[in-house]
Amino acid sequence: EYVTQAVTLNESVGSGNELNLATNLITLASIHHSRDDDNRALEVAKQALALLESCVSHDSPILASFLNNLGAIQFSLGLSGDAQLSFARALIICEQSLPEGHPQRLAIEKNIKRLTPMEQYNLRNSFISLCKAILYSSAPVTDPCETKAQQLLNDGKIDQAIAMYLCIKPESARIFMIIGILYAEKKGDYKAAIIFYKKALKIQEKNGDDTSNAFTELGIAYQNLHEYDLALNYHFRALIIRKLAQTIDRKLIADSLIGIANAYWGEQNLSEA
Repeated sequence: EYVTQAVTLNESVGSGNELNLATNLITLASIHHSRDDDNRALEVAKQALALLESCVSHDSPILASFLNNLGAIQFSLGLSGDAQLSFARALIICEQSLPEGHPQRLAIEKNIKRLTPMEQYNLRNSFISLCKAILYSSAPVTDPCETKAQQLLNDGKIDQAIAMYLCIKPESARIFMIIGILYAEKKGDYKAAIIFYKKALKIQEKNGDDTSNAFTELGIAYQNLHEYDLALNYHFRALIIRKLAQTIDRKLIADSLIGIANAYWGEQNLSEA
């Protein structure tokens, strides 16, 4: 199982890696849930919750995603009261951090209203992408257009921020990746995200740069579009690059393994996941 390999790798990293390990455990719990092994799923989910609450804030969107999955597991076990609390807590977080109509928020709203088992999917990679967007945006800024774009982002003006990023010259893979991630995570527009990831990839390939992050984001976007064969293709390409890198980063390899596991899970190939 790719997810088990990822958990093992992240456990070997040691302290400071709690968030990666927690999100791996969340995926493992959700796969157990998909296999109708909810007792095991709840056991793993409790481990994940303890880790997650030790390393993220109480209003983190990452925590909301996990609470949504936890609620589905609790509901399947007949723990309706616990499930309702988990969904409610997730919704409160999402109302503060995500716009109306965002796919994550809509899923939680449906769960809390109907208390029916959630659609089998995991948003862990989406929030990793959001963290990457923050990382890209925190690089030293010298271009006035990028400074203005970041100000617009801080004000929640996503469309205006994207338009400002597009004004930045010369074009760069980093800026295209930021735009792609904003389309994916803030607007839920994965087709637009793919266009910009591919623009970034073209520049990276031309310059001989590391393309593994672009492959990973493409894999995530195609997974969200339910095009699992394409998702697997990109995740495996990222994994190969990361395994052949001069400096091996176990956390990045684990990320690729989780991407592969999620894609197999999405196509209901649970034995491979």
